[in-house]
Amino acid sequence: MAIRIAKGTYMARASGAPRLTNHGEKQTPAVSATMLITEETSPEKGTYLPWNGWLTTDNAKKRTAEALYAMGWDGDPSSFDSAQTKSVYIVVDDEEYNGETKSVIKFINDPDRPRSSAQTMDAGQQQAAMSELRGLVLSMREERAKRGGPTSPSPAPSRGDSFDFGANAPPAAGSKSPNAKAGF
Repeated sequence: MAIRIAKGTYMARASGAPRLTNHGEKQTPAVSATMLITEETSPEKGTYLPWNGWLTTDNAKKRTAEALYAMGWDGDPSSFDSAQTKSVYIVVDDEEYNGETKSVIKFINDPDRPRSSAQTMDAGQQQAAMSELRGLVLSMREERAKRGGPTSPSPAPSRGDSFDFGANAPPAAGSKSPNAKAGF
């Protein structure tokens, strides 16, 4: 029976030293480990999932090495023992094989790795980008006007999921805006 848990990202660690393996009829080479979900707040805490880091292409080998490094492997060529010393994030998704759906580890990520390398543009870059985007929008508006279409975006269609109560409630008839006192 296949293991099934909710898709998501979980804190985990190797429950033992990873090992070099061959998989299936083709004997596909991999590094295999059993990962234990250790995230305290997760209902999946204590669940074991298998992970395979493939050794088939240069990119796959690089990704496997990154995962082993994140798990704490020190590069000792005689043993993966140190690859069970650090907690990592595992990204779990569903995979179907031969009509059976199971949860699989898609990625192992280092929790110390920055989540994004995006940096805010400097003022000059922002001004240039906004100017270029404005020009494109004005051009689109002009093209639509030539074709007799609307020159401004249509309002988003109502999907029946607006919440007109609490802070989102419109002011009662004849009352002032709740922000009137604040001057906006």
